[in-house]
Amino acid sequence: MLNTGMKSSISYLFWICAFAVALFFTPYYLGSLVGQNNWFYLALLAIGISVISLFFVDLRYFILVVVASFFFASCSNAYLFYLFKNLRWVYLGALAVWAVFHVLSNLKTAKMELLDIVALSFCGLAFASREYSILPQLTLERSTTLLLFYLAVFLGVRSYLSNPENILVLINDILKLSLVVLVIGTFITSRGRFSGFFASPNAVGLFVALVLPLAVWKYMQEKKKWVLVLGVLLVASLLMCRARSAMLSVLVSGGFFLINIFQGRKLFIITLLAFIFLAFALYVELFGWVFFSEFVRMDSLPDGSGRTEAWNETLRFIRQRPWLGYGFGTEDHIFAKFVVRFREHSGAYVHNSYLGLVSQLGIIGALLFFVPLLGFVAKHIVRVMQSGATRVFSLRLAVVSSIMSGLIYSFFESWIYTIGNAFSFLFWVLVMILYSIDKNETADIQNSGSSELVPLTQNPEIKK
Repeated sequence: MLNTGMKSSISYLFWICAFAVALFFTPYYLGSLVGQNNWFYLALLAIGISVISLFFVDLRYFILVVVASFFFASCSNAYLFYLFKNLRWVYLGALAVWAVFHVLSNLKTAKMELLDIVALSFCGLAFASREYSILPQLTLERSTTLLLFYLAVFLGVRSYLSNPENILVLINDILKLSLVVLVIGTFITSRGRFSGFFASPNAVGLFVALVLPLAVWKYMQEKKKWVLVLGVLLVASLLMCRARSAMLSVLVSGGFFLINIFQGRKLFIITLLAFIFLAFALYVELFGWVFFSEFVRMDSLPDGSGRTEAWNETLRFIRQRPWLGYGFGTEDHIFAKFVVRFREHSGAYVHNSYLGLVSQLGIIGALLFFVPLLGFVAKHIVRVMQSGATRVFSLRLAVVSSIMSGLIYSFFESWIYTIGNAFSFLFWVLVMILYSIDKNETADIQNSGSSELVPLTQNPEIKK
């Protein structure tokens, strides 16, 4: 094995060579771009250089840049969308490269965990599905991005979160980034339902569903004004985008959060629910159902805006290939491949992550993906309901509520396994946070012999 000094020398030698090559070729390449007026590629080159610089800064900012790049790839601004549509893969790949280098430099202490075995098994099945896929090349490409995603999140992000203090730092950074996104979104006009920063009202709904529990937890912990502003903007965005699936997700996960955070104040919860019910009844009595019907779009509620039509067709295709599906990454091409015409449904996706994955990798792939994930979340739901006010109780509750929102939302949208989705990276970062909370708490209990630990939130780093 190489000693630390030798590893550092090799690393520095590698970067010196890389910069030497860059100094030789960059002037010629820049001159060529300027001469041909390729300003877009100049911007791409500048951001590419920023990717290299990320290797020399704290991994905290590296992860945050990847999260932001996926957000910008779903931006309603055409220029930003076009720029980050491809650039997000550069950032994701760079984080994956960092993760590989980290593992290789720590081979002595690195070990394969059950989480890695399950994730790699799923990646292996995705690659294997190329053999029977209806679009083999597409399956290969999307399986490759899946592998990059595993390296970036399951190795890179998890490595960063192995330090308990970094858990709170990363959550704080995500909330600040969310505030920036929402503030920008307030200045972007949209026709019809509010979409703000993002290209779709449903994207706003999913964004709110994932972030709101964390924002509520953060405000309850620190009572900071910027967090209150974030919470108000999140609720306002949810109401204006009128995404019914997001509202349902927030209602269920929010109810779970409030019931558990106020365990000893049942009278308060009952009074709050009674107040909300009476306020709604009074509104209906005074103004009628017209606004409410328009708000929830009652005309498209019975068929879920055409979703049930797509679900029925997907079930028909699943019955033809129940065990292995049609190949990973082919969900948005199945309807076109078999020339399916809809009356109400629009779009290429099934709008259901559970059915969507079965259609791609069959029952085997769906079980391999969802059984460990749902089991993991269920374990933490039980822990939350059974545990007292330990140092991680409220934090675990908030993260579980956010993940729960995502899983409920998955009944109405295909996104949780779609690597290019604006929020799939954020969702799996939250899963890694929950996993790290579990690992750190277990280690602390083994070291101290008690689950009654000092408050985790007392961390000066969060205030930066």
